[in-house]
Amino acid sequence: MIRSKRPAQPIQGLIDGLEVLQTLTVLDKPASVKDISEMLNMEKTKVNRLLRTLSFLGYTYQDSQRRYIPGAAVHVLAAHSLHASKVFQIAFKYIEPLLELDCVVAIGVLWNNHVSYLYHWSPGMSTMEAIGKMAVYPLEKSSIGQILLAHRDEVDLDYVVKDLKLSKEYTDQLKIDKENGYSVIKNEKTSIAVRVNTADDIAIALSDFDGNHTNEEVVELLKKTTLQIQSAFQAASGR
Repeated sequence: MIRSKRPAQPIQGLIDGLEVLQTLTVLDKPASVKDISEMLNMEKTKVNRLLRTLSFLGYTYQDSQRRYIPGAAVHVLAAHSLHASKVFQIAFKYIEPLLELDCVVAIGVLWNNHVSYLYHWSPGMSTMEAIGKMAVYPLEKSSIGQILLAHRDEVDLDYVVKDLKLSKEYTDQLKIDKENGYSVIKNEKTSIAVRVNTADDIAIALSDFDGNHTNEEVVELLKKTTLQIQSAFQAASGR
């Protein structure tokens, strides 16, 4: 999900509350009302009321210094999400062979103009360590973000292009990526991503494989893996 055109009658209180909760969950340390107010450019009194309401519901908790951290209800919601998500039930089975390539393996989705990583594995890491290891990353710097953005409809794409001030060179590359079926980003290390064509709208990426595998080999492996996942999703949906 990315920020797109608003509905005709949005419930602003719900939007603000979820934004506060989302901000708190991606932080790696407790946050005060002032901290979150400044991060979201939201009035302090409103943030305070929202955090207190979320605390009442169990989604936030105050530490001894009256700073906020995610509460028990967040963990319950995470457990329910894992149970409900076919990503965790199906996709991980098919990415296991990729772990043998001795490179970084990632699964991500678009969220608020960022990539949210469901899974980010590096050699030597356990599966549990890879789940939720990374929170969010700018979509325009990510191969996962690039390939998922390439498949958005024109309304969503135009909104993000304007919001992030993306260059024409970048948007032209999106068209090429959509046609090719994969995205490549090369900084210090090469990263390649392929979209999984399911309702979950996820993508799988491999990176840090330079010197061990060619781009062509990686693209072939990723496309094979995504097709396996898509077939498994379709079979599960037909039950």
